[in-house]
Parts: sequence; structure tokens; C-alpha cells
Amino acid sequence: MARKKYLVALKEGTVKRLDAIAKIVRKKRDTLINEIFDEYLDRIVEEKGIDKLAIDRYINDKMDEKELALIAGNDKAKAAKITKRIGLKGKKFLKAFGE
Repeated sequence: MARKKYLVALKEGTVKRLDAIAKIVRKKRDTLINEIFDEYLDRIVEEKGIDKLAIDRYINDKMDEKELALIAGNDKAKAAKITKRIGLKGKKFLKAFGE
């Protein structure tokens, strides 16, 4: 994935801690920060139910599939797409037969 530089203010103690950990695991600081952010975001999305909120927004046409995949992951986005498609077909079927 492409990388872009961002300016982020970190506490001095945090930077020292990151550097110490990076040295032990033999990784660059930015690599370690990216791994930490990715793991944290994955965990918090699940714990806080953000993935479910995003799926609801997608199904209700308030979010596109690409944004959903960024938040909930590709597998959940694909499942939501199928669910949405089935739901729309089900609604059309019910309308055709007078519900």
C-alpha cells in the first residue's frame, strides 16, 4: 500500500517507548506505528460495533462499498453487498405480490 507522510504530534515519552520497542523487534518506527494503528483500529471497530454501524449505513445507501470495506474489511463488505442485493430483490418480490 502506498505511503504518505503526515505530521503527528506525539509525547516525547511515547516516542522513546516506540523507539525502544522498534529496536527490540528490529523494525523502523513508522512501520511499528502503522502496525499498532492497524491492530488498534481492527480491534476497536469490532469492540465498539463500528463495523455493524457501517454495514447498516451501507445497506441504507448512506455509505459506499469501498468505504465500508475500509472500516469493516473486504469479507464483511462483500457479505453486506449480497445481503443488500437479496433485500432489494425481496422488497421487489413483495411489492409484486402485494406484500
